[in-house]
Amino acid sequence: MGGLNFDDLADFADWLAVWREKLETCRLNVLVQAAARSGEQGEWVQAIETAARLLNLDPLSEEALRRVMRLHYLAGDRPAALRV
Repeated sequence: MGGLNFDDLADFADWLAVWREKLETCRLNVLVQAAARSGEQGEWVQAIETAARLLNLDPLSEEALRRVMRLHYLAGDRPAALRV
């Protein structure tokens, strides 16, 4: 529904914006939990890939940057952590 215009349905457009924001928040939370779980289990590649998805969704997120750096470091790839 991203390409559709709802200017003539202001109430619907507002409702849709609220739900999009809620769904995006849920999506981010699921990715945070998945990255944490993978990291706790020592599944570094999976954890790093998931954290990178978080970073792609919000490239200015300091939390996501720290998570990716930390996971690279814990995986034993200090150069990658420093590049991030």
